[in-house]
Amino acid sequence: MEAVVSAQGLTVPKRMLRGMHRVQIEKKQGVIIITPQEAPKSAADPLLGLGLNPAKKNLASGSKKHDQHIYNGR
Repeated sequence: MEAVVSAQGLTVPKRMLRGMHRVQIEKKQGVIIITPQEAPKSAADPLLGLGLNPAKKNLASGSKKHDQHIYNGR
């Protein structure tokens, strides 16, 4: 594949980065290398976990009274 470098730099097509969330970019001996990096567990995006555990198991009214459970801690 061939691409044109603009004043802002170069855009890598998203299809070539499928499955990657973070990359390391380096230049060695005139060669640009893009290496996928695993995100550290502490830096994981907390928004990705929303909805995985919507209510405590012992709450019968988790969906009906969600605001009360969130703000009152019950």
